[in-house]
This record gives sequence, structure tokens and C-alpha cells, in this order.
Amino acid sequence: MARHISDFMLNGPQNLREGESYFRVTYCDTRSEIPLIETWIYVGKDLLEGDGPRAAKWYFQDPDSYINQGHFLQLSKEQEHRFFATDAEVVETFFNFSGLRNALACLEPKNVKR
Repeated sequence: MARHISDFMLNGPQNLREGESYFRVTYCDTRSEIPLIETWIYVGKDLLEGDGPRAAKWYFQDPDSYINQGHFLQLSKEQEHRFFATDAEVVETFFNFSGLRNALACLEPKNVKR
């Protein structure tokens, strides 16, 4: 049975582990044939003031700043870093490493013609 890339997405944030890499796949074409893969490090849940049960947020940080400088909450404003917070619905669209590997196996490479 043919599988679809979405079959390998996370089933929700319950299995996220702090410090592990997760992947977000978007597409640079309208037919969803050319994937763009972003790598993010999961750094925790409800980390900033105002986060809470009604508006739970899961935080991800760019790998470069996380590896070289540490958790974004410990960085000064002058230290370059990127992070974002998202809800459970968006986390469900992320992949862990094995899920990404399986998802990419579902795609067929396309030649880009200009």
C-alpha cells in the first residue's frame, strides 16, 4: 500500500524530548514536489510568561545557536538566535528523524525546468 508523507508526522507533542532535533517540511512549489526541510531543536513547553494550559506553547530553537550558545532563555539580546513557539496542531506536522527518513522515501525527485 502506498504511503503518504503525512503518515510519518508526529502524532502530537506528547513524545517531544528536550534537546532533540525535529524537522519541519514545507514546499517551494505549489504541487508539493520540492521539499524544504528546516531543522529545529525542541527546548520546552510554556517557557515565557503568559503561556499556560489554555494557550499551551511548545518552543523550538535554531540548531546553530542552541549548540553553540545554549538555550535561548539564557542568551542576551545581543546574541543571535532564532526560536518560535507554536501550538499542538502545528507540532503534529513535524517529523522526528526516522519519520523524516520514511516521509522523504515517499517523494519522487522532480527535475526543475525553467
